Amino acid sequence: TDIGFKAVDEALEAFVGELKAQGVWDSVVLASSSEFARTLDSNGKGSDHAWAGQSFVMGGGIKGKRIFNKLPGSFKAGNDHDLGRGRLIPEFPWESMMVPLA
Repeated sequence: TDIGFKAVDEALEAFVGELKAQGVWDSVVLASSSEFARTLDSNGKGSDHAWAGQSFVMGGGIKGKRIFNKLPGSFKAGNDHDLGRGRLIPEFPWESMMVPLA
């Protein structure tokens, strides 16, 4: 929901502000990821488990505003990454974001 996104945005903004105030922002990398995702459509009682989820990385030394995975040209049923009902197969596994951070 928009309320949930707003809460996360405000919490991250406060966290970054505190790290900058302490002078350690350039030494910190924050990564958030999950192997869990949901289908893009409902089964009538919610959505089902899926594969392709979202991750993000942020930090003072991170060059941001970039996407490092391949997204389908369309999210309509039948695209080349959709197994049905919006159960998308990611191009790269979620763990791959850890390689450049290590």
